[in-house]
This record gives sequence, structure tokens and C-alpha cells, in this order.
Amino acid sequence: MIGKLVRGVVALLALLTLVGCANIPTRGPVEVAPGIQEEPDVGVQVAPEPPRADSSPRTVVEGFLQAMANYQPGYHVARQYLTEDVAESWRPESQVLIYADGYSVATTPDSATLTAPLYGRIGPDGAFSRMDRTLKLDFGLQRNEDGEWRISRPPDGVVMTQYTFDNFYSSVDTYYFDPAFSRLVPDPVYMPRNNRTPTTVLQALLRGASDWLEPSVASAVPPQTRLNVQSASMDEAGVVDVSMTDHVLGLSEERRTRMVTQMLWTLRQLPQVSGLRISVNGEPYPVREQDATGIVPIEAAESLAPDPPVSDDMYGLSEDGVVSVEPGAAGAALVPVEGPLSEQPQASSLAVSGDRSQGAVVSEGETSLVVAPFAGEESESIVDGCTDLLRPDFVGSSTSELWFVCRADGRQRIGMWDGTDLMPIRTDLTQSAEIVNFSIAPDGVRFAAVRQLTSGRKELGIGLIDRSGAIPTVGHWRTVSLAEPGQPAQVQATDVGWVSGTSLAALVTDEAESSSRVIRIDQSGSHYADIGQPEEWDVTHVASSATPDRVRAAVVGRGAWQFEDDLRWTELNPNLHAVAYPG
Repeated sequence: MIGKLVRGVVALLALLTLVGCANIPTRGPVEVAPGIQEEPDVGVQVAPEPPRADSSPRTVVEGFLQAMANYQPGYHVARQYLTEDVAESWRPESQVLIYADGYSVATTPDSATLTAPLYGRIGPDGAFSRMDRTLKLDFGLQRNEDGEWRISRPPDGVVMTQYTFDNFYSSVDTYYFDPAFSRLVPDPVYMPRNNRTPTTVLQALLRGASDWLEPSVASAVPPQTRLNVQSASMDEAGVVDVSMTDHVLGLSEERRTRMVTQMLWTLRQLPQVSGLRISVNGEPYPVREQDATGIVPIEAAESLAPDPPVSDDMYGLSEDGVVSVEPGAAGAALVPVEGPLSEQPQASSLAVSGDRSQGAVVSEGETSLVVAPFAGEESESIVDGCTDLLRPDFVGSSTSELWFVCRADGRQRIGMWDGTDLMPIRTDLTQSAEIVNFSIAPDGVRFAAVRQLTSGRKELGIGLIDRSGAIPTVGHWRTVSLAEPGQPAQVQATDVGWVSGTSLAALVTDEAESSSRVIRIDQSGSHYADIGQPEEWDVTHVASSATPDRVRAAVVGRGAWQFEDDLRWTELNPNLHAVAYPG
């Protein structure tokens, strides 16, 4: 499984020999958790050592790999393994290449070559990308003036094992806005845990969104804005003092507030931070929510968020129609909702708006999409001439935006209803594949989906929603790999939902065991972990809620179960055949 930290003893010892990491794995895969999380120290890194006299080519390469595995500003120890001219030009900050188990180091009297399955890459924008190919590095060893071996062809950037990445790197969400500035959009950047400081996370924010996400987001931070000094200082009370360049002068109060909101939401992931104070050219920078001393408390992040958190209530479909699901010690009570949706015996799937004011159901053989308020008597069929309607999805907590996928005029199409009008969505996602299930991120910017390819295989991935034109577009598809590095995928996703701003709950089928389970997977595919399954189940769909503090997920098939914690699932009610969370 991707992200497994517990390896076989032989493989672990070999890896430790190669990279010099004296870490004892004590838990499962690293996960990217939302909100304020302080990740524990999972082990001890051995300080890198400079090259010794009379080291063999293999020893020089091993020492260089160890030095790269230990983050240091400038990587001064790692540079000592390079020839003099190369040491000055080597750019370790350009990227991080991560290779998996199954590597080998081939040596000759004057060379050493590393061959390994390439697991992933962290680009200069801090974003992680899966890389399913072979990494081959010839380090080009030469003797220096003292007759000692040195590396003349270092890699572009830093290389490390997947073990080192799993144990010593983690993501921090930098925050931007959707183009309408109505929702915050998290953008994970990966960095060494011992370098997660107010300075580094703010520098990442000011640098701008990752290359992949940038076309679909906006920032209130003016272009070219930087910290006015090299670092942001933090006092003993946890207040971060930030001096910014004068690009931020002259901003409207609204834009200043948005900029501070981005900064607070980014900084709040560092548990030691209690507040933010901004200055420009030595003068206090006035912003909303600050006190008499110019401090904006970190707690203000919640009140400044434009879109409040989505409710974690649960709804479902019984044999009669839409019900509110109220879990209890003896199973879940099913309470019919008010309004016409309580009488929808032919409904096959549903969605509920984030504010819980209305619902939508697919009925009549997946040809009708009916929307109705829970406090009213009128319903509306908003789709005509469509077949094969998939489960719809409302976006966020403060809009009536409802997305759907169906077949019309011989092809699969994506559509959106804004509460009044229908809008077609341009997309290339259905040109060479068929969407099986989908889920819109709570920010309304990312479109997660399971697609069936012409080969018959299913793939999990994410597209971006571009709202810059008159008609929104869904594109920029990026596959979320479920394969072991260097191996074909043994599982296929069948359904998907968002469990945080940056991670998914995916229902996957194990081809070898012919069984299904639910995994939580980072949007980049950098890590995933099983979140368990009931002892006996036959499920076809997963529902989830992007709540900030815990995983909210349920599955439905012959019965319905809700995820509790620590791989535990609780049976809800056998009369449920569909489940949905608001938004």
C-alpha cells in the first residue's frame, strides 16, 4: 500500500544503510489531516557527515544520499560530496525526487548508478505529483586534487527514499479563494517537518498557488509581494510579526481583510501560533479584527471565512422517500423530511444543500432530477431529455448550486443548476472515458470523479472547475494513482467523496480478493490509508462530508454503515438504500 511505513526487516535495514535514517516506524501511513495538527516526531534523523578520506565511490554516493535526506538550509554537507565547480551550481531547491523500495546501486571502480521505481516529485511550487516510471541516476564520480572521489553529475534537486518522505515530510495547506472570493481553497505544499515555520509557510503562500491549481483560484495578495525581511519573527506568546513589502499599501479594506484571511488560515496549522501582526516600512498595517496592539488573533480565522462549515447531519433514502438519519445506540432512526421529497418511492440517489434547506433526488429510472425545499410543498423537475443520471451534488454551504451528470444526445454531459437556471458545463473529461461517480469539493473549484476508460478499467482523478468564462469548464484532469510504485494497480475506485478540503474517501475494489473497502487518500495520491470496513458488507456507494475535525463517511449497499473511528463502522439501518451529507 502507498505510504506504508512498516516494511520488512531486510528492506528496512537496507534502506537505513543507504540513506542513514535511524527511524523506527511506530504507526501507519502518514495522512494529510485538516485543521490544526501537530505531527509527532516519529523518529530520529542521523546528522549527515562530510565525506571521509579514501571513501569508495559507493560510500560517497551513500553519504550524499544521507546528506540529502536530512534537510538543511543550503545543504552545505551534501555539497561537500560534489566536485568544486558542481557544488556551486547545484540547485537542491529545484525539486525533490522520491523513489520507492526495489532500488539498486550498481558500482564500478569509478562510478555508482542508482536505479529505482520513481514514486513522486515535489516541484518548485511545493506540490506533490505521482511519478510512475523508473529513476536512473549516474552520479559521474571523479577524483579531486587530493585524489578523493567526488560526484560530478548530481541530480537536479534532491532525491530521497519514500521512507524518508513519509517520515519527515508533510503538507501545509496554503489558502486562496475561488474567483468570486466566496470560498477559501486549500492548496497543499510539501516541506520538511523541521522547516515548517511561520516564515516558510508564509513564503509559500506569497509565492502563489501551485501550477495545477493556479488557473482556478484567486489571491488577495498583490503580485510580487514578499516578506520585507528574510523571516517572520514569533514571540513567546505565539504572535507572528510580519513585515511586508509596500506592494500591500493602498489596498481597500475588503482586500486587506481577504489577504489577512489567507494568512491566518495558512498560519493556523502551526499549533504554536496565537496571532498575527503586520507592518509595512516599520509602520503598523491596519486590518479588521486586530486589537489595540495590532494583533489579529488566530481565532479570527473562523469568523473571517466567507463560507461557513458544512453541516455534518445525515440524510438518506428509504422505501418511501427522503429521511433524516439520526444515529443512536440501537441503530439509526429514520425521520421523514418535510415537503414533497418525503414521498419519492422511485428515488435512487439524493443530495442535500449545505444549509439543509432543500434536497434533490434522481428518480424514474435515472431520467428525472427533482429539487424541492424541505419547508414547502412545491417540487421542480429541472432536467428533461436526460438518461443515466448519476448521483447529484450540491456545492458548499451558502449556495444552491447543484451539479449533475447524465446522458443526452448520445453522449455524457455535465450540467449545473444555480437555483434558477440550468447551465451546460464544457468538459473534455467525457471524450475518452465515462464518468461513473463524482463529487465537488466544498470550495467549488475541484471535481473529483471515477472514470471508466475505454479499456474497461476505472481511474480516480480530479479535474479543475474554471469559472472565468461565460460557461464554466471542467478540465485539467489529474489521475490519482492507486498503484504501488513500479507495479500495476491492484485496486480500482468505484465511488468517491471529499472528507476534507484536500483528501478523499474512495470506495475501492481489490481485484485479487474481490472485496471492497474504503480508503482515505490525499488529492495528489501522495498517501492513502484504509479506514476499514464492516465484517460483512456488500456496498456500492460511499458518502462523505468535508468536516474539519474528523472523517465523516458512510457506505450503502445491502444496508448502510457509518464510519466511527479507528477502523470501526456502525450499522445504521437496513432500510436505507442511499445516504448523503449536506453540501
